[in-house]
Amino acid sequence: MPPTSVNQAQTRNAPIWRRFAALGYDSLILMALSMGYGALITSLNVVFGAKGQDYQPMMNNPIYFIGWIGVLAGFFLHSWCKSGQTIGMRTWRIRLIPVDTTMKTVSLRQAALRCILGSAGLLFFGASYWYRWFNTEGNTWHDKMTKTRVVMEPK
Repeated sequence: MPPTSVNQAQTRNAPIWRRFAALGYDSLILMALSMGYGALITSLNVVFGAKGQDYQPMMNNPIYFIGWIGVLAGFFLHSWCKSGQTIGMRTWRIRLIPVDTTMKTVSLRQAALRCILGSAGLLFFGASYWYRWFNTEGNTWHDKMTKTRVVMEPK
């Protein structure tokens, strides 16, 4: 579905439980992408000669690990820049929009920074999400830093 023009004055921020529900749905997609990436790398190792003692498991090789992180981040970057929604966000009727009303979807820079800051915030016990309780606008820390909002979609 192409991005729709969202009237920022009429939108309300998505509740935190919807954000985590969408993230739960997206985690299933991330698991499938991880399995596909693992199968591809394993196949390439078999075909191109990882024999005997030369074989390294995927997570022991930093190149494979960086590629895996790139695949997972690519899912979010593509979804956010194309339509403002991942599959989980569509299911829970929420959309990522830029605060700048002249833009229809977030820029690649905003999406990449959001990916980094959101992941870091989750790693630190959800710190970027805790910020939401202290922000008068109801945005998370990575929303504020990337000048984006996650809003409810109309029915």
